[in-house]
Amino acid sequence: MRHLTVPLALSLALTAPVLAQSTQATGSVTFDYFSDAALTVSDTYTFDNAFSEQYGVEVPVPFRIDVPRRDEVGVQTALMPEGGAFMGYTFFIPGPDGSPAVFLENLQFTNATIPVMADQPDPDAARAQAMAGLLENEVFPAVSAGFERPEILTLELAPNPPVPGAVHMVARMYDAQYDDTMLVRAMILPHPDQAESLLAVSMINLDEVAANDLETLLATLSGRVLASFEYLAE
Repeated sequence: MRHLTVPLALSLALTAPVLAQSTQATGSVTFDYFSDAALTVSDTYTFDNAFSEQYGVEVPVPFRIDVPRRDEVGVQTALMPEGGAFMGYTFFIPGPDGSPAVFLENLQFTNATIPVMADQPDPDAARAQAMAGLLENEVFPAVSAGFERPEILTLELAPNPPVPGAVHMVARMYDAQYDDTMLVRAMILPHPDQAESLLAVSMINLDEVAANDLETLLATLSGRVLASFEYLAE
């Protein structure tokens, strides 16, 4: 069983293919993890020049997210300037009587450079192809390092994207150290007007959270955070 850790930190910049499949999982969380009714409030986080000045962390492009709360789940926030990732959120079940907390999922934001492709006949299609290539050829090897049996399940235009043209990859892998099956969702969030964009990477512990289809994937806490994402005017 995986306890509180925050894997991952990467800084990237870009090329192409696409596939699809679904995942299977049986989580052990006993409450209704995907219920809207269980959510209490959301905390809004704004990443802009004021944030950079206050915390000394460079934000490549201003954005805002909402991080939901629920009573049974703790959330740990961490500034992560090493390696390009600058902010991370980890969701967990607090351990009783001082026992280790149980890792549920996390989400990190890092930089990605995605040329606007204005000189291409179809800039949106060229950009999507570049993002798919980046996810398959750079992000997947980075996030699967140290895991066993890594496989890409889906690489496609993101359903219900928080920004137009977002591309996401869903992958599954096995953590032999903790005997956990992990689901990784990596989404490139292309800025509409510039190359400097963002990459969001979430890691979900399938042995605790049964995110076994698109509906439950979008209803995870990291999925809800991503759904709230918006770029801000500079």
